[in-house]
Amino acid sequence: MGIFINSSDFASIKALAEQGDAHAQYVLGYAMSCSAETEEGCEIAMSWCRKAAAQGHPVGLWKVGGMYEGVDPEQAADWYRKSAEAGYRVAQWWLGVKHQRGEGVGQNHELALHWFRKAAAQGEATACNALGEMYETGKHVGQDWQQSAHWYRRAAEAYSTDLQNMASHLDDASAAMNPGTYRLPLHDRTRLGKM
Repeated sequence: MGIFINSSDFASIKALAEQGDAHAQYVLGYAMSCSAETEEGCEIAMSWCRKAAAQGHPVGLWKVGGMYEGVDPEQAADWYRKSAEAGYRVAQWWLGVKHQRGEGVGQNHELALHWFRKAAAQGEATACNALGEMYETGKHVGQDWQQSAHWYRRAAEAYSTDLQNMASHLDDASAAMNPGTYRLPLHDRTRLGKM
């Protein structure tokens, strides 16, 4: 789910990206990836995400990690780690999952717990849910039903907020049917006014 921008806004974002603005580079790459229909179009979109990642943009780093998912798990995990260390909560949660499963990194439940806690502290619902599950089952932590209930409540609150944000943007969905309109990720809607 995201928001939609028109061709004029797209041109403004592209101009900022070409001037080296890391956030604009990520947004441009994301918007282009949503409408890319060819291999070449996908590669152009990802080149913008790589430019953002090269400047340390947290979500750009995450997006580059996703390029390696299923192809080179170690490389994917390395990019996710960079994104997580830059503070991106989704990457923190996903890196926790990678450590929990041992995908691209050595299986390490202490590091999984570390990254879940970092993401949960920022309100990442899936991380809160993972912590609730860990405390409920006592898997890799001491079983603690009060902690479990606490984290499940936090997950429910975070999911509710995420769903309310998505619902508030459903009216924009019709814009996807208009030529020259591009979809942006929901978390980028607040930065558009700052560009």
